[in-house]
Amino acid sequence: MRAPAPKSPIPQNLRRLRLVAGLKQAQLAELADVTDATISRIERGRFAPSQDLLRRLAHAVRATEADLVARNMTAKKPTLRAAEARLLASVRGWDEPAIDDLVRALQLIIAASLRSVRPARKPSGSPGRASR
Repeated sequence: MRAPAPKSPIPQNLRRLRLVAGLKQAQLAELADVTDATISRIERGRFAPSQDLLRRLAHAVRATEADLVARNMTAKKPTLRAAEARLLASVRGWDEPAIDDLVRALQLIIAASLRSVRPARKPSGSPGRASR
């Protein structure tokens, strides 16, 4: 009789790291370029991520791949950059709806700035010749 295969630590570690990062499953899914259902299946232990997906998940929750596969992992807070700490301090004490509004506003600003930096299309026709 064979011993049962050890249970993967990935579901528990991913959920814990996602929550520490302050992400909802849908947000993590967007960052890792997968569906919400995929994140849910991984966290329930119903889907084993590929090495590539494991790398993207680790990056999204600001951890390493080793953190996701580690057994008996101790909880550690991610280190904030100075700019992130200033941002967090400025909204500390705000209620959830106000923070959600701020996040939506920032997402709109970021989307608009990304659209404005895309290269302009070149006009059709020969370069250097004016149309008559």
